[in-house]
Amino acid sequence: MHKVLLILTFFLLITAQAQLFDSIGGTLKDANLGGTLGTGTATPTPADTSFLSYTPDPAVSEQIITEFVETLKSSGQATPEQVGQMEAAIRESLTREAMQEFIDQLFAGEGFKLDNLADVLAIYFIASFVVLNDLVDGTSTEQDLAVRNQVITAFASVPEIKQLSDADKQKAAEGLILFTVFLANDWQQAQQGVEGYDLNTIKTYTKDTLLQMGIDPAQFDFTPTGLVRKGTAQGTTAQGTTAQTTTPQTTTPTNIPPNIQAQVDAMTSEQIQQMAPSCQEALKDPEAAKQAAGGGETGEIALQICQAIVIKAGAV
Repeated sequence: MHKVLLILTFFLLITAQAQLFDSIGGTLKDANLGGTLGTGTATPTPADTSFLSYTPDPAVSEQIITEFVETLKSSGQATPEQVGQMEAAIRESLTREAMQEFIDQLFAGEGFKLDNLADVLAIYFIASFVVLNDLVDGTSTEQDLAVRNQVITAFASVPEIKQLSDADKQKAAEGLILFTVFLANDWQQAQQGVEGYDLNTIKTYTKDTLLQMGIDPAQFDFTPTGLVRKGTAQGTTAQGTTAQTTTPQTTTPTNIPPNIQAQVDAMTSEQIQQMAPSCQEALKDPEAAKQAAGGGETGEIALQICQAIVIKAGAV
């Protein structure tokens, strides 16, 4: 079962870049979370947060599972038996009730709810920073609530968030929790040294998904006032203006989107050199490489990542 979980997590992390936030029309990125977070001051909770809650529909939950299973099938990287095992495991063990229990276990007494989009996004951020910083002792209630308030404040500034349907919010929330459940599982397995779970790989994809949302985790400290920027000389300012960073820069070809280049620029030299040979091989037959990565938008993103890796490999 561990190998099945590893396969699943791999595809979740890869496809999340292109698909996880599609259901809310890009509005998570429009919220400029990277520019709003990290002011260094405690953020008061807005008076009205009802626009972030939703009434769940079982049909939407079924749609999420169906789309997830279809992604696994179309990838061609999981056997029908593995796909069947994972679908059965999700239907049996990852019901909405189980997801809420997962939240309650991690954030006992803090009031985080699955039916609140800000709560779930805050959980995702917290879990990501726990993984990236090896916070084996967890986080404090003060830290958790500060991050939630930062997310609420960011969302409150974007009119499109208030116009989302219940279905849109449910798809985003349940998709994020599904992602977080497997991220937490894989990180715990890697921490325990279980065969097949590589901590560096898990951290790399965790960082990549944050970068896709416009948040460079290297630029933030996790503090009692939430996510705070390490300094105005790194990353973006509170107003969202890009300042000088410590990330090595490379020349970006016009066919590589800035967000893809940012992910590759955030990789270590060792990671670049390890991945470059397989990427060079893949680029010999781009169409085949795209299909092997799932085809469509997902395949195109994988190809762009490989292009950026190969180019950067020549500069490190």
